[in-house]
Amino acid sequence: MKDLVERLKEIDNSEEVQKGIYRLIKDRDLSRGKFGSSEAHKYVNNHGRGKSESHGYLKEDTIDALITFTDSYSLGFVPRKTGRNVDNKIYRKINNEELKKIWYGVLDIDCDPERKLKPVVNKLREIFKDELPVLMLYAGFHFMKNQEIKELDGKSLTETVCTIIDAGYEGILEKHNKKYENGEYAGPLKLPGSDIFKKYKGGQMSLFE
Repeated sequence: MKDLVERLKEIDNSEEVQKGIYRLIKDRDLSRGKFGSSEAHKYVNNHGRGKSESHGYLKEDTIDALITFTDSYSLGFVPRKTGRNVDNKIYRKINNEELKKIWYGVLDIDCDPERKLKPVVNKLREIFKDELPVLMLYAGFHFMKNQEIKELDGKSLTETVCTIIDAGYEGILEKHNKKYENGEYAGPLKLPGSDIFKKYKGGQMSLFE
């Protein structure tokens, strides 16, 4: 846990990065989620993959949109050695209704046109070696409530990032497990790493910094 804090502190100009992320989430546009299906297809088609004429919103559409986005979004990533098939296993763990919420998070912040998230996403990939915390970061942009966002003002970059990621985990897990309890899904959802970010909520930062 302490290593995560120290690694996020390595981000250059962390205070400015935090301010940029705060403005990004404060100015999010939640109405974009209403157009998720057409926007997902448009994004995938514009980037040369998934050129389907169908405008249904299947899980393949969502996975294609998210993988295309994270692969080619000009964030300066070093190409991942894991490859797409390994990444696909991450997406397969999450059912389509919940996976779409991650995509809505991407749309809510309009794909981050000013690249405010670039240093944070790069650092998360470097630390965790997979996409899950990055996906939960985008989900958090969709799930965080306005009051929770206001409380981020003036917080450190580490606390801001971890709080948003935790909101993503909580939102995805709550949506899935509620359907599981109602008999709609075969089993509960377990996502590795959720406990790491949960510890940053409720003023517990002093325990780790």
